[in-house]
Amino acid sequence: MSVLRGSMRPMVSVVQALQLLEVARAGRHESRTTGFSALDESTGGFDLGQCWIVVGTPGQGRSALAAQWSWLLASQHDFTTELASTREPVTRTAARLAALVAKVPMSHFGHRGLSGHDPEKLRIVGPRLESAPLSIVGPGDLSMADVDVDGLSTSQVLVVDDAHQSSGTFPRRIVELTARGHLVVLTLPRDRVVSEAGIDPMWADVADFILDIDRPDLLERTSLRPGEADLHLVRNRWGPTQSHLVAFQGHYSRFVDMAHG
Repeated sequence: MSVLRGSMRPMVSVVQALQLLEVARAGRHESRTTGFSALDESTGGFDLGQCWIVVGTPGQGRSALAAQWSWLLASQHDFTTELASTREPVTRTAARLAALVAKVPMSHFGHRGLSGHDPEKLRIVGPRLESAPLSIVGPGDLSMADVDVDGLSTSQVLVVDDAHQSSGTFPRRIVELTARGHLVVLTLPRDRVVSEAGIDPMWADVADFILDIDRPDLLERTSLRPGEADLHLVRNRWGPTQSHLVAFQGHYSRFVDMAHG
């Protein structure tokens, strides 16, 4: 006679599982938007336990979107969020966030310096920037991807810009984090993830969503689409792949729906 060892999970029917899904959905007070209505329609928005990968060639706006989503997840969805940059110092990351929130041009945080109404804009948004559950990690510092977080009090969301330069963002580690209920957003060079042969199977297995940023006017000054960007959803674990048109406002380090551009 064989003996089953260990604990067994109770069986759940399809109907019971769907009921659990409805209970979980009812517990969400609002949809966790990505900030882009069409992308929300394709993906269902953000949720804990997901992995999002943003790819693109240099200059397409990966760092801008990483900062923008970090701020949205912390300020609007109230997730404790950690934004790690492997390349940019924390001062520049902070400038991106301030430009986004206060609508102060990025160039004003450089050699040009603040001018006009900039100081007043920053003063007004200061309390929001201070109170948001958002922390930033600079180059050389350890993010939650680099240490074993099991059982520790950590951020709910991890965003890593230029994740290929981080020692902790290898696929197996990302799977561990999402399995523990963390939302992970990574930015990577396009050729590290997408090629003519398709999506790298290693990352395709890890990612729920892969977003490829393409700005037609980046290298073509005479482009007939100035200020526009295409967000190509090339990997969607839960639905179809689609492309979405948005506006890029580089001076504020942000992307916006065309309706608001």
